[in-house]
Order: sequence, then structure tokens, then C-alpha cells
Amino acid sequence: MKTLHESNNLIILPILKPIKLSKNFINKLGGKLLSNVVLIVALEEHNVYFLSCFKASNENEENQEFIQINIHEGVKENGELDIIKLTSAVSLDNIYKININDFKNYLENDYETLPYLGIKDQINIITKLTNKFEENNQPKLIFIKKRKIEKTNQNIKSENI
Repeated sequence: MKTLHESNNLIILPILKPIKLSKNFINKLGGKLLSNVVLIVALEEHNVYFLSCFKASNENEENQEFIQINIHEGVKENGELDIIKLTSAVSLDNIYKININDFKNYLENDYETLPYLGIKDQINIITKLTNKFEENNQPKLIFIKKRKIEKTNQNIKSENI
């Protein structure tokens, strides 16, 4: 079995970096995903798991379903600090799962230049997510998959009633 890094079509996606998905993707989901900014938290050979990100939580800051992030502690690929402009809060309500190839098709092109979350925020998100699983207060898992439309035979028999 080939791993993600051994496959012929190498797909490298950033974990714990806020990234933008196309508005077209959000529209196709019909309200299941409320933001086009997401945070990948895990990768499998064929699937991506991600959380929704928001500019500000509309919830009380004490609500543990939202985690406020420090936008001034973003980290670029080269290690320099940078401001995170896409998000200031991450929702732990739902974890989304999608095929890695489908996900890649809906990414905005500029994700490579965006900063990762700061190390404190990365640890905080993973810790709170882990605690939710340990407390049996698991986030809802939403599996996003393409609809397969089967072509039917064009010779349709019509009957009059």
C-alpha cells in the first residue's frame, strides 16, 4: 500500500494553517459549511479532516466550542512571524471529512503563502479537540462527498395512463 508521500500524485496540504476554499464549493454544500476558511487537523491517505474558521466568534468567549486564536502569532514557512488575516476563531462543533483530491480541487491558489497558526494556538486546538474526544463530547463528523449522477438509457418508454 502506498502512503500519501509515496503516491504518484503527491498531494501536500498544510496542517494547522488557515486556508481558503472557493465560494463555489461553499455554495455547492448548501449551508453545511458556513465559512470558506478552514483549518486542516488531520490527513489520511485518501481523506482530509478540517474545522471551520471564522473572523470572530458570535458566541460567548467562554463557549468551548470556539477557540480564539492570536492573529499576531502566525508563522510563515521560513519561521518569521506574520499576521493571520483569514480568521480569528476556530469552531470545534464539527469536523469535516472529504476526499483529498476533491478538497484539493476547491482550494484557493494562494494557500502556500499564508501563515500557520502560532505554536500555542496549534497546541491549544489539538488539546481541546483531544479532550472533547476523551470526554465523549465528540464533535459531529460531517462527510462531504461528490454526488454520482448515473446516466440512464435515453430510450425511455412512455405509457399513457
